[in-house]
Amino acid sequence: MNKTLKLSISLNQSHPLIWRTLLVNKNTNDLGDGWIHNIIVEKPTDELTGAYYPMCVSVALNCPPEDCGGISGFYDLLKILENPKHPEYKETKTWVGKNIARKTLMLPKPINN
Repeated sequence: MNKTLKLSISLNQSHPLIWRTLLVNKNTNDLGDGWIHNIIVEKPTDELTGAYYPMCVSVALNCPPEDCGGISGFYDLLKILENPKHPEYKETKTWVGKNIARKTLMLPKPINN
């Protein structure tokens, strides 16, 4: 039997308390792209004085563009963008935006700005 993870998230210093409870499992309602995320609780750490939470402390790669076809579609998109001679290059470049290059999709966005 698959397990479902129950997460409770609340906004500190909110009165009345603002909160959400989420259930996370491998089912998806993503209308076809099939994104499945892994959430791992690594370890509790000491709170940083003066920090704002939630805080992103590490990141790898940018998020794939919306409606790119799931993880396989994202990797296909990257292959197309690295080859200007690919038959779908111009259409794909227009779809993701003129200023977005393959290298931009592969770089992490700045965090905690």
